Amino acid sequence: MEKGQQQETFLNCLLLLLSAGIFFTYEFNLHIRFILPITLAILTAAILFLRRESKYTFIPFCVLFFLLGVMRFQAVIDLPANDISNFTGEDVYISGTIREQPHIRPNADTTFTVNYVVDVDTVRIKDDIHATGGLSLNARYKADNEIPFVQIGDKISTYGHLRKPINYNNPGQLDRVMMLKNDGITATMSAGKVGITIENVEGTLWTKFLRMMAAIREHYKDSMRQVMSNQDAAAIFAMLFGGYEGLNPELTESFRITGIIHILSVSGSHMSLLAATVAWLCSYLKLNRKLTLLIGFIVIVAYTVLSGFLFPVIRSAFMGFLIFFADSSETHEKNSRRSLTLIAMFILMYSPLSLFHISFQLSFLATAGLIYFAPIIRRYLIKHKMPEFFSMSLACTLSATIFSQPIIAWYFNQISISALFSNLIVIPILEMIIIVGLLGGVVSLIIPFFAKIIFLIDSLALGFAYELNKAIAQMPFSNVYFPTINFAWSIIYFVILIFIVQRRETQQTILNWCKNNLKLIQIAGFICIL
Repeated sequence: MEKGQQQETFLNCLLLLLSAGIFFTYEFNLHIRFILPITLAILTAAILFLRRESKYTFIPFCVLFFLLGVMRFQAVIDLPANDISNFTGEDVYISGTIREQPHIRPNADTTFTVNYVVDVDTVRIKDDIHATGGLSLNARYKADNEIPFVQIGDKISTYGHLRKPINYNNPGQLDRVMMLKNDGITATMSAGKVGITIENVEGTLWTKFLRMMAAIREHYKDSMRQVMSNQDAAAIFAMLFGGYEGLNPELTESFRITGIIHILSVSGSHMSLLAATVAWLCSYLKLNRKLTLLIGFIVIVAYTVLSGFLFPVIRSAFMGFLIFFADSSETHEKNSRRSLTLIAMFILMYSPLSLFHISFQLSFLATAGLIYFAPIIRRYLIKHKMPEFFSMSLACTLSATIFSQPIIAWYFNQISISALFSNLIVIPILEMIIIVGLLGGVVSLIIPFFAKIIFLIDSLALGFAYELNKAIAQMPFSNVYFPTINFAWSIIYFVILIFIVQRRETQQTILNWCKNNLKLIQIAGFICIL
């Protein structure tokens, strides 16, 4: 095995052990005492082994990364005594700061529910108590004109019953509690009869900047509503910046059936699309690689900030820029594989709860598929005389789908047979809508009339894409029910994929090991069946 491949394998093992430390601490509620002294001792051992250039140097490093996973998970999950979650079950007054723009949802009875994400600073039961943590606060209004004007950074206060976020413990269901904790939200509340009180404040320089970004997003939505229906505007806005407010339920359902629901939230695919567009423009203008990378980086950062600068968007930006960097690099396969591993390690170190978030799982696996599997499929298709453009498109679609399918099956109990058709036919149209929509918002700031024409074209394209996707969703066996699979079978699935993407000499080494350890493999297979 080459030195570079050894380094890549070692990095992947460290990532796997870091993830295992996080997962086992969560799954088995591990609370290892004296974890910091143990970690320091193993780190010292690793340094000593490294200085002696021992062949066993990797062992303490492996143990160290497992313990780092344990330690990081414990550090995040063990909340301080004044966290808002410690007051759940009480009727309390709370006050805090609005973290992001409120989400407005119309109800079936013509009322409106507004969700506020609040960074709590004070809780009052008998006396005022300084508190921390995030709160998901819902307030109900009889009409939209009753909803108060609120901006990021404004102060909010209310009275109500504080609750812990809950799951319904159905197999394979999204872990809502962990997803909220990953966003720093540890409690929920519905505003009581006294309602809420809003105090508009000037805010810091950063707050003003976030408000400006939110105003630009609203400008996009208002410009679209001038030439298209509210539902079309909501759908295109969701594709541009994420969110499910005001979406047509039938459109959402058809997107879910065909496995392209991810297009309605900002993900790595959005960043990759922007990067690909920038790369094409720079190539057309014959710009050099360094300038192309710089422009791509600026565009991705600008889009990340415009989308709200939330952590899931930042995470997607990392993944998107990785694909862009890999495609622009002369040794892109080696660079991109190592970069993906390092980025994933950084994300899990910073936010270990991301391991349980579906957006991280799908972004990481889809990116891994594009990096590891797409080149293999593409070379195979070109070898069998398929045109390069179609081979690249089909390879990207197949690789991302194959790598992410177990996650889709786990959470949604379905395998979308129609996903391949939608990704090949519908997704390119939706990607065009995203690029044209972003362009329309920029043009609307300069020449509003031309922007209306651009958004009108976007609306017509959305209607065509929706009807096309609906037809694909109605195909026989377009969506096949799949029972929640055993965790061990998922591991076997990915082990097979990892085997396929290895070089031939590595595959032969693995096969030889399997022949020499056949009984062990049979026992493992029997355990999986159980």
